[in-house]
Amino acid sequence: MNELLTRSLGLMAIPLALALPLVGCGGGDVADAVGPGKIEVEMAEQNDSNVAGVRAVLTYVAKNRTRVLVDGAGPGEPSTGGRLTAHLRTGSCADPGKAVGTLAPLRRGRVTGTVPLGLPALIDEDHAVDVTGPRSVGVIACGDLPDTLPK
Repeated sequence: MNELLTRSLGLMAIPLALALPLVGCGGGDVADAVGPGKIEVEMAEQNDSNVAGVRAVLTYVAKNRTRVLVDGAGPGEPSTGGRLTAHLRTGSCADPGKAVGTLAPLRRGRVTGTVPLGLPALIDEDHAVDVTGPRSVGVIACGDLPDTLPK
């Protein structure tokens, strides 16, 4: 009887041992699988602004947060005419949607801020980063986010 019980318990342990590595994997979202990552977007001139060399770097912070750095534009640009702000928007540069994140005004051509979306959420749907001057000038630079995370 003791031998039968030992064999039964041993056979029951095999499925349990096979299932243990799966515990904690769950159906988590893509951000958990991707972990830290970074996307760099070269932004193109918009509205004849003559602005060049503007880039955005989006860095994974958490599954629902991304740090955004915009660098390379400043109020010294000849056609900007003043204060610049950066936005992360739904849509694309050609068809912009609503802002899902507005960063503080650029200082010395640079700004860093955090938006309440993770990198996977940002690439699952169309998003773009833009730099906007005064209302009379509008968007001076824009870059569409890629459809996939770089490897």
